Amino acid sequence: MPWRDRQMNGCFTFEMCCMFDGKLGERCWTAASFFTFERCCALAIDSDNQRHIPYWHSKQVLVKLRSSAGTEGSILKLHQDVPGTFEGEWQIYQPDRVPLVLWESGYMMMRWMEERAIASSMFRGRRVLELGAGIGLAAILATLHGAIVVATDASGEAVQLIRRNINTNLDSGQAAKIHPLRLDWTGIIGGSDLDPDVGPMSRKALARQRLNDAGVTGNFDIVVCAALGYVEVLTFHSLLGILDLTTDKDTTVLWGAGKEATIHLNRSWNHDEKAVALAKAFKIVTELGDDRPPHLNLYELRRRASWREAPVFARTKKRTSVQIGMIVIFRDVAGKRGRIIFYIAVAWGVRISTENRRHVLETHGHEV
Repeated sequence: MPWRDRQMNGCFTFEMCCMFDGKLGERCWTAASFFTFERCCALAIDSDNQRHIPYWHSKQVLVKLRSSAGTEGSILKLHQDVPGTFEGEWQIYQPDRVPLVLWESGYMMMRWMEERAIASSMFRGRRVLELGAGIGLAAILATLHGAIVVATDASGEAVQLIRRNINTNLDSGQAAKIHPLRLDWTGIIGGSDLDPDVGPMSRKALARQRLNDAGVTGNFDIVVCAALGYVEVLTFHSLLGILDLTTDKDTTVLWGAGKEATIHLNRSWNHDEKAVALAKAFKIVTELGDDRPPHLNLYELRRRASWREAPVFARTKKRTSVQIGMIVIFRDVAGKRGRIIFYIAVAWGVRISTENRRHVLETHGHEV
């Protein structure tokens, strides 16, 4: 009986056969059967197992790669850190546990990368940086397609999982081309020892030195960011600082927008602070389009020529002084001199209006 007929007749369901690494579904599998755990429970293009992500119930996720050159695609076996009990489902949503599980946005990013790698060999021989690599699926996929990869995450436990998944899925030659590293964005960009009075060039040079010391050097051909928009605003600005230090005008940034709470870059003016900052820095080249769940999207971004540096490196003392000076003038002027207030307000409004106009144009894809 075909697999889908078996499923419709109640002979096979994911819940009955695949959960808890198949241990509860041992009755589903026989050695001589076409229906094996690997064949039926893997995340694959021709299955709907994706709807069960995240696999809070299994310590291993199977991902079937696309077939190429007439051969059947191989299966990646990815370890993740989950409680593996019915009572433990909620634990994967705790902030320190999020990087230790494969999420739908990360899986979608890997599939988009795989499709483009097969169509255009976009990763072969390229330097790739992944920020927030989690358990390492996208980084491993890029390595399999010929890239030299630096896979980073702020979680030391996630980096350990990446190493374990590299050893499980790659041979020694492939493993030599991927380097898992722990990378704390806020520690690199905004460390407590960073003197706020130091000039922006010195601050940027110090951050670059820290990044180099961490093992991330130079600009990359491709930077992968799957669903990083959910982080706090200050952390997000540190992420922009990392992107400033690792990209140039030729770098391709693959950006994944996750659940509704993250940045969607929908070209509308109704953005939050993080989306505004990202839209000022990068422009959309292409996006995944309609072949996706409604709550997820993927974008190819390029750095804007008008974006000179991340806000964390920008000089702020001068603007603060101007604002303080305006406050003093508003407080001191009176009587006939009150007209000065009006002229200052108009001048300042023109400046703000010009900046807003620039951002509107940039947001809608116009280079300025």
